[in-house]
Amino acid sequence: MERLLPFSSPWKNLLLFALTLGLIGPVASFFTLQGQLGYSPFRALLYSVVSFWADLLSIILFALFLSKVFGKRFDAALEVSLLSYLPMWVFDAFDLYQPLRFLSNAGFLTSLFVLWRLLGKKFSLSARGRVLLLLLWTVLYAADALVSEAIAASPLAAKVFKTLWGKGI
Repeated sequence: MERLLPFSSPWKNLLLFALTLGLIGPVASFFTLQGQLGYSPFRALLYSVVSFWADLLSIILFALFLSKVFGKRFDAALEVSLLSYLPMWVFDAFDLYQPLRFLSNAGFLTSLFVLWRLLGKKFSLSARGRVLLLLLWTVLYAADALVSEAIAASPLAAKVFKTLWGKGI
């Protein structure tokens, strides 16, 4: 099977892209939340860190599901999962300026298209199977966003940060 990423190890590829393109969204969110939406630095940092790890967890969970349920090799499944996230990470740069934030939706739609194509090309899945996987991928994406927002707005998280740093949030 043709490899589309630079390293043969799926974990090296995940690390490479997580520490490059994967940081665009969290960094953009940090500055947007703090500068334009009035979040405290700690709450903005908390949201950014949680959203970064939630993205990685979503990529891994989707790959695990793809490999276990559809019987695909994990390295190939992780490659598909990671490649489908790349457009979203690139378009996250639009999160820096709130009026242009709607353009980050183009990243989501592009990611769906990339996933659709990769599921057909690399795994030869039927249209029905691909639609089901697109739905699962969308649910993971939404859960990622909801969990990040819930943790950032949590009074418990504020209490933990207050305890750790001795400051209000």
